[in-house]
Amino acid sequence: MGGNLMEQGIVIEIRGDRILVETGTASLCGGCSARHSCAMSPDGRSRRLWMDNDGGARVGDGVTFEITEKAVVASAAVVYLLPVLMLVAGTVLGGYAGGRLGLEGDLPLIAGGIAGLLVSVPVSWALSSVMKKKNVAVPRLIDITRKEGGINCG
Repeated sequence: MGGNLMEQGIVIEIRGDRILVETGTASLCGGCSARHSCAMSPDGRSRRLWMDNDGGARVGDGVTFEITEKAVVASAAVVYLLPVLMLVAGTVLGGYAGGRLGLEGDLPLIAGGIAGLLVSVPVSWALSSVMKKKNVAVPRLIDITRKEGGINCG
């Protein structure tokens, strides 16, 4: 771990100094068992990522970009691991609170688990926002392959 993952895609939109790149589920997703149902891949075949347009890419250009393995792992932890941990913590706390209040059965466990899962949503959003502000998981443009007659929307 600690390296960079390289990926290729096509510029499909430009907004100011940022580009939207569409890429297939290639090397970054190849080993992931959830690649066909990933939120990054609504159609199961492509993903869209915003990045800085440091090289002057235009709509239709092919681009090569990189993202650190650390960023991929951190993003996966926020999206997948945190909700599971909050679910478990909520279940444990629900069971403890139910015992202290004299409640029996599974209801306190279920309520605690649901509460933990619900709390994980704004926590995940907040962590994602912090990661975005610190550019933790932002892809970096490496190379551009010009498309002949590409449209310059910048």
